[in-house]
Amino acid sequence: MDFEKMEITALIPQRAPFLMVDRILSCDDTDAVTTFTVREDNILLEADQLASSGIVEHMAQSCAARMGCVAILHNEPIRLGYIGEVKNLKLYRLPKVGEQLTTEVHILSDILDVTLAGVCTKVNGEVIAETRMKLAMTQIEAADNK
Repeated sequence: MDFEKMEITALIPQRAPFLMVDRILSCDDTDAVTTFTVREDNILLEADQLASSGIVEHMAQSCAARMGCVAILHNEPIRLGYIGEVKNLKLYRLPKVGEQLTTEVHILSDILDVTLAGVCTKVNGEVIAETRMKLAMTQIEAADNK
């Protein structure tokens, strides 16, 4: 399946002005890659940079996009999830307006409805942030994806 051509809103519940993923480039059961260009109208902008909360939100939405892709790959409904924990967050620098973030999500463990993911965000190959996120899935289907 070509996720790159899919509307990101088909995979995650967030909508403008809180949508922080533009596209998903690749996805399988253990890995995904997303992109997001920082725009000047972003609600989590501080001066001309995406705030640290914006980077964390982008990382979380990247994990959600991967979960949406995996649901589609397995012919399952897309369910809502939430962040259970952000651990070992390292922010090396904040991205500026116009920069494109590329985020890699790698699943470290997936037990029942709890997933542990390693997430790394880059700008032009430079790592700007990395963390581990624990995500929990609900049994609630995403309304737009029923």
